[in-house]
Amino acid sequence: MCHKFTCLLMVLFLSIALISTVSATPVLHAEQSTYDFGEVFQGDKVVHTFSFANAGDEPLLIDRVKSSCGCTAALLSSKKLAPGETGTIKATFDSSRFRGRVQKVIYLYGNLPNKTSGRFMLQGEVKPLVGYSPLTLEFGSVKVGQEKKLPLVLTNATNNSLKIENIRANNIALGATTGAKNLPPGEDVSFEAYARPNEETRHLNGYLLIRTDDKSLGEIRVPVRGLVER
Repeated sequence: MCHKFTCLLMVLFLSIALISTVSATPVLHAEQSTYDFGEVFQGDKVVHTFSFANAGDEPLLIDRVKSSCGCTAALLSSKKLAPGETGTIKATFDSSRFRGRVQKVIYLYGNLPNKTSGRFMLQGEVKPLVGYSPLTLEFGSVKVGQEKKLPLVLTNATNNSLKIENIRANNIALGATTGAKNLPPGEDVSFEAYARPNEETRHLNGYLLIRTDDKSLGEIRVPVRGLVER
C-alpha cells in the first residue's frame, strides 16, 4: 500500500515539475513602449532610452534588433536578461529626410513565446526648416495652350537668411517665378507657380524643385497635380 502511495506521489511531483518546465518562459515587459517627442525641426536628432524587464521565469535572449527605417538606430544594453533583470534600448532618430507626422518602430527578436517580438516606437511631428503653403499645388484642369497660375509661399524657419538660387520643375509644363531672391529668417516669400500645357503634355503632375544657398537643406520639393484638357 505504501509502495503504491509513494509511486503516486512521485508521479504527481514529476507532473508538476513537467508542467512548470513547459510553462516557464521569458516575458518582455515595458512600462513605456511608445515615446512621443512632440515637434522637432527637420535635421534634428531625437534620442530616447526605453527601459524594459524580463518578467518571466526563464532568461530572455535577444538575438536581433531591427528598425523600421535606416534613419533610426538602436543600441541594446544587453542581449541576455535573467528573470527579473532590466535592460535598456537607446533609440536615435535622424529627421533629416522627413517632414510631417512620423512613426518609427524598433523590434526586438529572441526567445519570446510564439515567435513574438518586442516593439518600441518613436513618434512625433517633423517641422521643415523651410516650409511651404499650400502643401500641394492643385491646378485642376488646364486647356492646352492656356496658362494657369497659383500662389505659393515659402517660410524660412531657420535662424539664417537664405538665398534662392534655382527654381525648376521635373515637368516642362510647370514652373514658378518670384521677384524676391532673399529669404530672411522667420519671414515669407511669395512665388507664382504656373502650368502651361502644350500638345505634347500628358499631365500636370510633378514637383517644383527649389534650391537655396544652404546645401544642407537639399531641394525643396513641392508636389503639383493637374490634368490637361484638350
